[in-house]
Amino acid sequence: MDIEKQFEEVFSKITLDNGQPLVSVQPEIVYGCVVNNDFAKITLILPEDSPLRGSLPAQVEAEIKKIEQIERVAIEVLASPPEEKTASQNTQSQTEPQQPKRTAYLQNYEAVIAVASGKGGVGKSTVSVNLALALSQKGLKVSLFDADIYGPSLPIMTGKRGEKPSVVGNRLLPLESFGMHTMSIGNLVDENDAVIWRGPMV
Repeated sequence: MDIEKQFEEVFSKITLDNGQPLVSVQPEIVYGCVVNNDFAKITLILPEDSPLRGSLPAQVEAEIKKIEQIERVAIEVLASPPEEKTASQNTQSQTEPQQPKRTAYLQNYEAVIAVASGKGGVGKSTVSVNLALALSQKGLKVSLFDADIYGPSLPIMTGKRGEKPSVVGNRLLPLESFGMHTMSIGNLVDENDAVIWRGPMV
Protein backbone atom coordinates (compact mmCIF):
# COMPACT_ATOMS: atom_id res chain seq x y z
CA MET A 1 0.00 0.00 0.00
CA ASP A 2 1.43 3.40 -0.96
CA ILE A 3 2.00 6.06 1.68
CA GLU A 4 -0.98 8.17 0.57
CA LYS A 5 -3.36 5.25 1.02
CA GLN A 6 -1.85 4.52 4.43
CA PHE A 7 -2.50 8.09 5.57
CA GLU A 8 -6.10 7.94 4.30
CA GLU A 9 -6.58 4.73 6.26
CA VAL A 10 -5.15 6.34 9.40
CA PHE A 11 -7.45 9.35 9.15
CA SER A 12 -10.45 7.05 8.62
CA LYS A 13 -9.74 5.37 11.98
CA ILE A 14 -9.69 8.63 13.95
CA THR A 15 -13.08 9.53 15.38
CA LEU A 16 -14.05 13.01 16.58
CA ASP A 17 -15.87 13.65 19.86
CA ASN A 18 -19.20 13.74 18.00
CA GLY A 19 -18.55 10.28 16.58
CA GLN A 20 -17.77 11.56 13.08
CA PRO A 21 -14.72 9.99 11.42
CA LEU A 22 -12.00 12.57 10.82
CA VAL A 23 -11.84 11.64 7.15
CA SER A 24 -15.36 13.00 6.63
CA VAL A 25 -14.20 16.51 7.58
CA GLN A 26 -10.56 16.06 6.59
CA PRO A 27 -10.47 19.00 4.13
CA GLU A 28 -11.56 21.33 6.95
CA ILE A 29 -9.26 20.06 9.70
CA VAL A 30 -6.26 18.46 8.00
CA TYR A 31 -4.71 21.40 6.16
CA GLY A 32 -1.44 19.83 5.13
CA CYS A 33 0.52 16.60 5.19
CA VAL A 34 4.20 16.49 4.25
CA VAL A 35 6.29 13.32 4.27
CA ASN A 36 10.08 13.27 3.97
CA ASN A 37 11.58 9.79 4.31
CA ASP A 38 10.70 8.71 7.89
CA PHE A 39 9.41 12.15 8.95
CA ALA A 40 5.81 13.36 8.67
CA LYS A 41 4.46 16.84 9.39
CA ILE A 42 0.72 17.26 9.78
CA THR A 43 -0.92 20.69 9.88
CA LEU A 44 -4.32 20.86 11.56
CA ILE A 45 -6.73 23.80 11.42
CA LEU A 46 -8.47 24.11 14.79
CA PRO A 47 -9.97 27.39 16.07
CA GLU A 48 -8.62 28.70 19.39
CA ASP A 49 -11.84 27.70 21.18
CA SER A 50 -12.11 24.25 19.60
CA PRO A 51 -12.45 21.44 22.18
CA LEU A 52 -10.49 19.22 19.78
CA ARG A 53 -7.28 21.15 20.46
CA GLY A 54 -6.76 19.17 23.65
CA SER A 55 -7.02 15.63 22.30
CA LEU A 56 -6.91 15.52 18.50
CA PRO A 57 -3.22 16.42 17.90
CA ALA A 58 -2.00 13.64 20.20
CA GLN A 59 -4.50 11.22 18.69
CA VAL A 60 -3.35 12.01 15.15
CA GLU A 61 0.31 11.71 16.14
CA ALA A 62 -0.24 8.31 17.78
CA GLU A 63 -2.02 6.93 14.71
CA ILE A 64 0.53 8.33 12.24
CA LYS A 65 3.35 6.64 14.17
CA LYS A 66 1.70 3.30 13.48
CA ILE A 67 2.64 3.64 9.81
CA GLU A 68 5.71 1.44 9.36
CA GLN A 69 7.67 3.98 7.31
CA ILE A 70 7.12 6.87 9.76
CA GLU A 71 9.36 7.23 12.82
CA ARG A 72 9.10 10.97 13.56
CA VAL A 73 5.94 13.07 13.58
CA ALA A 74 5.40 16.81 14.02
CA ILE A 75 1.90 18.18 14.54
CA GLU A 76 1.32 21.86 13.75
CA VAL A 77 -1.95 23.40 14.96
CA LEU A 78 -3.17 26.65 13.39
CA ALA A 79 -6.26 28.65 14.30
CA SER A 80 -6.93 29.42 10.63
CA PRO A 81 -5.35 28.68 7.23
CA PRO A 82 -2.36 30.90 6.37
CA GLU A 83 -3.27 33.85 4.16
CA GLU A 84 -2.41 33.21 0.53
CA LYS A 85 -0.77 35.99 -1.45
CA THR A 86 -2.57 37.27 -4.50
CA ALA A 87 -0.90 37.20 -7.90
CA SER A 88 -0.29 40.96 -7.72
CA GLN A 89 1.34 40.61 -4.29
CA ASN A 90 3.61 37.84 -5.56
CA THR A 91 4.61 39.94 -8.58
CA GLN A 92 5.38 42.92 -6.35
CA SER A 93 7.48 40.81 -3.97
CA GLN A 94 9.52 39.49 -6.90
CA THR A 95 10.15 42.85 -8.51
CA GLU A 96 10.26 45.24 -5.54
CA PRO A 97 11.78 43.73 -2.39
CA GLN A 98 10.30 45.43 0.65
CA GLN A 99 12.60 47.19 3.09
CA PRO A 100 12.43 45.73 6.61
CA LYS A 101 10.51 47.87 9.08
CA ARG A 102 12.67 49.59 11.65
CA THR A 103 12.13 49.05 15.33
CA ALA A 104 10.79 52.15 17.08
CA TYR A 105 14.05 52.92 18.87
CA LEU A 106 15.93 52.99 15.53
CA GLN A 107 13.64 55.56 13.92
CA ASN A 108 16.03 58.42 14.71
CA TYR A 109 18.93 56.76 12.89
CA GLU A 110 19.39 57.62 9.23
CA ALA A 111 21.28 54.40 8.51
CA VAL A 112 22.05 51.10 10.23
CA ILE A 113 25.18 49.27 9.05
CA ALA A 114 25.70 45.65 10.13
CA VAL A 115 29.09 43.93 9.92
CA ALA A 116 28.94 40.12 10.09
CA SER A 117 30.63 36.95 8.88
CA GLY A 118 30.19 33.20 8.92
CA LYS A 119 33.21 32.57 11.17
CA GLY A 120 35.22 34.23 13.88
CA GLY A 121 38.61 35.91 13.80
CA VAL A 122 38.26 37.54 10.38
CA GLY A 123 38.31 41.16 11.53
CA LYS A 124 34.67 42.13 12.07
CA SER A 125 35.48 44.25 15.12
CA THR A 126 38.44 45.91 13.39
CA VAL A 127 36.32 46.79 10.36
CA SER A 128 33.44 48.00 12.55
CA VAL A 129 35.58 50.27 14.73
CA ASN A 130 37.50 51.76 11.81
CA LEU A 131 34.32 52.30 9.79
CA ALA A 132 32.63 53.98 12.75
CA LEU A 133 35.66 56.20 13.40
CA ALA A 134 35.87 57.23 9.74
CA LEU A 135 32.19 58.22 9.72
CA SER A 136 32.57 60.05 13.02
CA GLN A 137 35.55 62.02 11.69
CA LYS A 138 33.37 63.13 8.78
CA GLY A 139 31.11 64.86 11.28
CA LEU A 140 28.40 62.19 11.50
CA LYS A 141 26.85 61.17 14.80
CA VAL A 142 27.81 57.52 15.24
CA SER A 143 26.88 54.78 17.73
CA LEU A 144 28.67 51.43 17.77
CA PHE A 145 27.02 48.32 19.22
CA ASP A 146 29.05 45.14 19.75
CA ALA A 147 26.71 42.15 19.36
CA ASP A 148 29.48 39.58 19.90
CA ILE A 149 28.48 37.63 23.02
CA TYR A 150 31.22 34.99 23.00
CA GLY A 151 34.25 37.24 22.48
CA PRO A 152 33.46 40.96 22.72
CA SER A 153 36.55 42.98 21.76
CA LEU A 154 35.02 46.45 21.46
CA PRO A 155 36.03 47.50 25.02
CA ILE A 156 39.68 46.76 24.20
CA MET A 157 39.64 48.47 20.80
CA THR A 158 37.96 51.61 22.13
CA GLY A 159 40.08 51.90 25.28
CA LYS A 160 37.13 51.20 27.58
CA ARG A 161 38.30 47.91 29.03
CA GLY A 162 36.91 47.41 32.54
CA GLU A 163 34.60 50.46 32.39
CA LYS A 164 30.90 50.07 33.10
CA PRO A 165 28.06 52.14 31.59
CA SER A 166 26.08 54.42 33.89
CA VAL A 167 22.51 53.57 34.88
CA VAL A 168 19.84 56.27 34.88
CA GLY A 169 16.41 55.08 35.91
CA ASN A 170 15.96 51.77 34.11
CA ARG A 171 18.28 52.61 31.21
CA LEU A 172 21.96 52.08 30.49
CA LEU A 173 23.85 55.10 29.18
CA PRO A 174 26.40 54.09 26.52
CA LEU A 175 30.08 54.83 26.99
CA GLU A 176 31.70 57.50 24.85
CA SER A 177 34.94 56.91 23.01
CA PHE A 178 36.59 58.91 20.21
CA GLY A 179 33.43 61.01 19.87
CA MET A 180 31.04 58.09 19.43
CA HIS A 181 28.75 56.14 21.74
CA THR A 182 29.58 52.47 22.29
CA MET A 183 27.91 49.53 24.02
CA SER A 184 29.16 45.96 24.49
CA ILE A 185 28.46 42.97 26.74
CA GLY A 186 32.17 43.25 27.54
CA ASN A 187 31.41 46.44 29.48
CA LEU A 188 28.59 44.86 31.46
CA VAL A 189 30.44 41.95 33.09
CA ASP A 190 33.96 41.37 34.33
CA GLU A 191 36.24 39.57 31.87
CA ASN A 192 36.55 36.41 33.98
CA ASP A 193 32.87 36.18 34.93
CA ALA A 194 30.52 33.72 33.26
CA VAL A 195 27.28 34.93 31.71
CA ILE A 196 24.43 32.47 32.23
CA TRP A 197 21.97 32.94 29.37
CA ARG A 198 19.57 30.62 27.62
CA GLY A 199 20.78 29.53 24.18
CA PRO A 200 18.08 31.43 22.22
CA MET A 201 19.16 34.65 23.97
CA VAL A 202 22.70 34.21 22.64
